[in-house]
Formats: sequence, structure tokens, C-alpha cells
Amino acid sequence: MLEIDEDVRVSIDSVVESAEEDGVIFVLLLTEQCNFECGHCFYSCSPQSPNLFMSDEVLNAIWYQMQELKKRDIPCRINLIGGEPTLNLQKFGGYLNWAMTHYRNGLVTGVEMTTNGWWLKELRWVRKFMEVIGDNVYSDEYGLDGGFTCRISNDQWHDAFRPSWLQGEGRLAQALASCWEPYHDWYDEPVLYPLKWYECYSCGQDYEEMPEDNECADEDCNGEIEAIYDEPDWRAPPNPEDSYDGGAWIYVESTKYGNSVSSVIPVGRGTFGHNDKGANMRGSCASNTLTYKPDGTLSDICCSGSNAPFGTAYDNPLVLLALAQQFVKDWTPICYDCHRDAEAWADDHLESEREYYKGAIECLPMIDR
Repeated sequence: MLEIDEDVRVSIDSVVESAEEDGVIFVLLLTEQCNFECGHCFYSCSPQSPNLFMSDEVLNAIWYQMQELKKRDIPCRINLIGGEPTLNLQKFGGYLNWAMTHYRNGLVTGVEMTTNGWWLKELRWVRKFMEVIGDNVYSDEYGLDGGFTCRISNDQWHDAFRPSWLQGEGRLAQALASCWEPYHDWYDEPVLYPLKWYECYSCGQDYEEMPEDNECADEDCNGEIEAIYDEPDWRAPPNPEDSYDGGAWIYVESTKYGNSVSSVIPVGRGTFGHNDKGANMRGSCASNTLTYKPDGTLSDICCSGSNAPFGTAYDNPLVLLALAQQFVKDWTPICYDCHRDAEAWADDHLESEREYYKGAIECLPMIDR
């Protein structure tokens, strides 16, 4: 077995210092199943992927990891992704409730989710999605400052799986904006504004149901009938255009169409919150990110599907971060070759390095509380 040169060994102090400064993002692949089958997906997620979701046992292990970091005053954040995390909206509501509960009790500083926006194609699914969000996020918890944000992943690969009226740059953003409009052309009826009654435009007479031929029943009037809508229910998420300093709580990922393949974040990693600066993630290897698959195995150490076989959610999170940084320092891997390089490094170094960092962490002083 090859040994690591002590002169190039990553110190556990530097790992902790980096985590303290930047925080740690827990990226949870709630499921690897997806209703899209995009060529750029590093996890090869598709409708054929296993219909498995992250268990309560794995979530509890991740909770223990976040507690371990909190003991050292290391801030944590949660990003809920897939696959497509909202394929089962009832299950997703449970995950969102779990994450927001930890935001409210101070265990994490923010919660984000990433979706391909499939629900925008049909009115009933838009309403169901917004209902799940509204049921689990309080009115003062939206936006970067509030704690919860939602990224809609958008790129040319997704267009093949969307209806024509949602394809192309800007279409998703237009559809999203229309959710908060009482009158628009994108859907047959308003998304968040409940119907109050029908009213004659000319004489003002009210109707509980739309009269035949959409005309006033008064023979002396025969004016056109219009629908009158109420204000959104109090649980409805706020209009993202009612801006916050930190950006809208829900937004369509800023992605260039055409040949800018490197600008795509396939499953929503990268900067946490509003991404107006594009998504070129080169140089993000061994960032302070822990990405877990539904079974709790560590998936990424970056943003590009490295599938680094370094451990699971049951390991000490600082050990996993240290292993990732040591691998990158030893091999300086290149994206798309990272998975192969990580496996080769693990074959030679994983067990010895894991034991080394376990021992190093045991020697760290605990924060006095």
C-alpha cells in the first residue's frame, strides 16, 4: 500500500478552518428516479432508475453529522435534489418539513431545493407543488434572507422532455411568473387566485356559474361575463417578484443555450441561492459539500458526479471532507475522469487515510459551551 507523504498531507486543522469559513452543504439525492433522461446527467437518472427514496434512517444519520459540525460552530445548509425530488409530492413534503424544522431550530442556516420544473406543464400540478411549499415553509421563510430558496434547473437537454410551449430560453420564467397573475395566457385559469364569482362586465350582475354563451342573462344588457378572483390563500408562496435583497425565493437557473455545455449544473449544486452568474463549476473540487445518495453513500465531493467511494452518512463528516481534500491534493483530478481517479486513489489510500483522520479528529479540542 502506498503511503501519503506527510509534507503533502492535508491537515485536519485546515479542513476545519475551511468548513468554519465557508460552511458545509449537505446535498441530498432524495431519489435517483427522474421523469427526464438527459444526456448531461452525471448520475444517469431516468424513469428506469430505482424507485427508491431516502429513508428516515439515513436522514437521522445526516442529522447526527450536522450535530457533529454544530458542536464546532460549523454552519450547515441543506440542498434537496434528485433525480427529480418532486416526483412524489407527498414524500417531498415530508423531506421539506424535515429540512425546514432543522432551519427553525438553528441546526442549518438555509434550505434549498432543485427541480426540473416538470410541474409547470399542467395547472393541477403547479397548484399541488405550490400547496406543498406553502404547507411547509412559513410566510417569513422565503428567500436567501428568509431561509428557503428553489432553483428550477434549465438547459437545452431538458427541452426534449417539455411541451413545446415551455421549450426555449425564457419560457419557464414566463410560465413561472404567470403563477402569480390573476389574468394571463399561460394557463386556462389563475394558479393561486381562487374563483369568487362571475360578474357581468356591463351591468355588474353576479353569477355563481358562468351563464350560457358567456353573456349576461339580462335581456336589456347581454354584456360579457368575467371571472372575479379572490386574493391568494394565506399559505400560498409569495410572488418572487416582490423582491428580496438576496434574490427571489424561486427562480429559473441562469443558463446559456447553445454550445455552452460547461455552464450547466445538472442537478443543482454550485452557489447556494440565486445563481445569476452562470454555472461554470470548474475549480470546485473538494468543496465543502457532502452529497448523499438515497442509501446514504457519499456521492460527490464536487459538482460533477465523482461518485467518490469514500464513505457514507454514518461516517464523521470531517473525515469525509478531509479524505476528499486529500484525494484532490494527491491526484488533481480532471472532471469526467474524477470517478475513475477516486476509485484508484481509494484502492491505495482509503483505509489508512480514514484511520489517520479519525485519530486526528479525536485530538481536536472541543468547543467549550
